[in-house]
Amino acid sequence: MTQDDYTFMLNSKKLILSGKRWRKFHEFTTVPIFVGLFSIIGCLLRIKKVGFTEWQLIPFLTVPILFIAWWIPYKNKELKFSEMQTPYDKKKNYRMVINVLNKLNWAIKKDTDNLIEAYTSANVGLTWGSDMVTMLIDDNRILVNSLSNLDVVKNQAFFTFGKLRRNTRHLLNEIADEMNTAHNKGFGNMAASE
Repeated sequence: MTQDDYTFMLNSKKLILSGKRWRKFHEFTTVPIFVGLFSIIGCLLRIKKVGFTEWQLIPFLTVPILFIAWWIPYKNKELKFSEMQTPYDKKKNYRMVINVLNKLNWAIKKDTDNLIEAYTSANVGLTWGSDMVTMLIDDNRILVNSLSNLDVVKNQAFFTFGKLRRNTRHLLNEIADEMNTAHNKGFGNMAASE
């Protein structure tokens, strides 16, 4: 990840995926769209065979069109970061996030001073597998995004049953608790890790 990518993500509050991750994420975006488009094409081709008029097909065409119109923004919303404002600089925010991830026993895969990528435990919640959580660290703010683990062969990127939002909320709540604890202790255990 380049500095330009990091700056873009901070400003747009949208996660950038590349390579295999981008393909995997969009595989699960395009499948429902193609199903909807094939449904529309199938309906249009049957007009002459069955004897339907165009007006009689409107109810059959409405469902796939509405589904496509709903699905695209729904999947793109998964790439948005949630933001938490903090009173701390980048270095203290970084230590606070590391403390929280260690407390949650989430596996850290990528660790730089401004981006941390971690994975939740594999046996939590309604779905199978671990989830990928990306955190952008900056002065006075932390941005968090949770996606299905796109690095594994099998993932649940199609249906997550709200688990990704729960991961983000849980992590932000834990960071808020850590921030309150650090504030009350005068940055206690985080100051000791310097």
